[in-house]
Amino acid sequence: MPDVPGRAPLLPDLHQRRRSMAHRFLQVIAISYAVDAAFLALFGLLGSVSPLAFLLYASAGALHVAVFGAINRSPAFERLSDYQLTTLQMFYGLTLQLSLSVLFPSVGGLMLLVTFLVLGFSALTLDPRQGVMAWVGTVLGIGIVLIVLEARPEVPAATATERLLSWLFIALVLGRSMYLGALGREFRVKLEARNRELKVSLAEIHRLATTDELTGCLNRRSLLETLANETARIARYGRPACIAALDLDHFKLINDRHGHAAGDRVLREFAALVRARLRTSDFFGRLGGEEFLVLLPETDLASGALAMDRLRRAIAEHPWHDAYPDLRVTVSIGVAQWSRGESTDEWLGRSDFALYAAKRHGRDRIEAAEEPAADEASTPASSKAAEQATVPSSR
Repeated sequence: MPDVPGRAPLLPDLHQRRRSMAHRFLQVIAISYAVDAAFLALFGLLGSVSPLAFLLYASAGALHVAVFGAINRSPAFERLSDYQLTTLQMFYGLTLQLSLSVLFPSVGGLMLLVTFLVLGFSALTLDPRQGVMAWVGTVLGIGIVLIVLEARPEVPAATATERLLSWLFIALVLGRSMYLGALGREFRVKLEARNRELKVSLAEIHRLATTDELTGCLNRRSLLETLANETARIARYGRPACIAALDLDHFKLINDRHGHAAGDRVLREFAALVRARLRTSDFFGRLGGEEFLVLLPETDLASGALAMDRLRRAIAEHPWHDAYPDLRVTVSIGVAQWSRGESTDEWLGRSDFALYAAKRHGRDRIEAAEEPAADEASTPASSKAAEQATVPSSR
């Protein structure tokens, strides 16, 4: 996708947002490690656990933050599908907590509590299938600690100080759990906002891709695609439909006499007049220049010609002179009803042939195309085009 002038390239901006989010998550992890390590240090000072528990936990936490922080800053980060490496970080964190609950059972109960934090943190970015796998892995890990290794994790509570520290530790685990919930809600709100922005952007992209910039009606590509789809639908269900080829009469003279700004205004007002007189089921687009096309589903030739003649009169009677005193705008129209077995190009060719006839017979009029003979329904479009080319163009 080409970059839009005045706007930063999309991909670098996306990578920057991902880096920022990963960095924020890593900050939360670092703070959590620091809190747990501080409590282990306090328990070590009280003699509730070996000081080695603090050293191992603090070293492991520092290693975690250093390694994943380096990955976040590296060029390889942009190629990661899981930019937070959630699975690896979760596995590392769970392994650390379960290992300490076995190595230092006197604080093992507190370490097992922290596994809920690790799992809750991972749930912020895991999809449902990955979440179930993480839950199963965590349950199996705790099962190995309690049943296979026969560890007896405890919560320090021999003295009043230990009970106070244990209570504070549990309180902070619960507080961090609540924070993770709030963080998850914040991310969901941001994601919903970005999804809404994306929908608006996609709608605008679709509008620009399918709409004629000047008149606001369908552009040539979108119009012809719509016509091809409708032709297939009409052929499938055998319902009547008409197309009308419209061409503003002497449009070059309008540009020459009043300027291209006036010509653009005429095209815009013309398109607005047409849209105001069509049904919601009709399609209207600009083929190019002053040439337009209307598709009228569920409409036979007589009804289509009648509708287009009302439109022709409305164009002729519109007060164009309010803006330009000597300006008069008329339109010539060729209408053709789809015939069974007819291709889109053949159908277009007959409407265009009728339009040439309207031009040739004096302009500001409607001409209805005749139904093709039975042997003409299978005539290649190229042959039709060659036949039409013999008619002098007065457009």
